[in-house]
Amino acid sequence: TLVLTPLQPDGEPAPIDGEPTYELDSEDFATLIVEDGVTKVVAGEVEGSSVLTVRADVRLGEQVSLREKSFELIVAEEASNLEVSLADLSYAGVE
Repeated sequence: TLVLTPLQPDGEPAPIDGEPTYELDSEDFATLIVEDGVTKVVAGEVEGSSVLTVRADVRLGEQVSLREKSFELIVAEEASNLEVSLADLSYAGVE
């Protein structure tokens, strides 16, 4: 299960506008599954790696200010699932 925790520079929670987006550069080694608003990464059956990119709009309102974070997911033969916690997306504030 992917957990997104946007934070302000002081470590306080920050709002995001809309839903974050999750993208894999290749679904040969892992797959994203969305069920009931929850996004999960499921390892494939072959070894390899994929890059997971998460994007969120941190500016409330009509203007858009995207923040992006990428992770390399490595699938080894013995992997049964992958867990990623995204707790370091920082909120830069709105001017």
